Amino acid sequence: MLLSIAKKTRKSLTLEVKLDIIYRHERGEKTNSIAHHHGLTPSTVSTIFKLTDSIKKAGETGASYERSGNGRVVEALSRWVFMEEGVLRVVSIDHHLQAQSEPPVAYTIKDDVEYKIKVERLVEGTWKPYVANDMQMEFVRIDPFVRLTMTPSTSGLFSVKFKVMSIKAERS
Repeated sequence: MLLSIAKKTRKSLTLEVKLDIIYRHERGEKTNSIAHHHGLTPSTVSTIFKLTDSIKKAGETGASYERSGNGRVVEALSRWVFMEEGVLRVVSIDHHLQAQSEPPVAYTIKDDVEYKIKVERLVEGTWKPYVANDMQMEFVRIDPFVRLTMTPSTSGLFSVKFKVMSIKAERS
């Protein structure tokens, strides 16, 4: 025997939607029709009917309810998604042998390498140095076998020095 299990999700309804449901019910519209119109289950509509007095009272008195804690998360996420805040950008990348200032064509085993990256973060519409203590870099030849936490500075510059090894890197 196969069972169909539907995942139930809660739907937040505004006061206006609840009042519209009550209005339609009072005008004689059927529960299934109201539920279909608002994309709800008939049991949800029935629950709203049972709470008609308190819903109407909230509408008349202008009573408001505490805002959901998720509101701040949604707002912050939206600002990030639309690149309004919290966005990171790379200003510059520099890598070279520790004894030189220009990068070589390729790195070989036992080379002592220095890697630097300057990162900025969008804060309230302006780009400021990104400060963190957990920025990492990953050095890849064939497989990624070097992952090191970089040393931060207050100017948004992160750096690390390491030796290219055949198997595993050593911090220098």
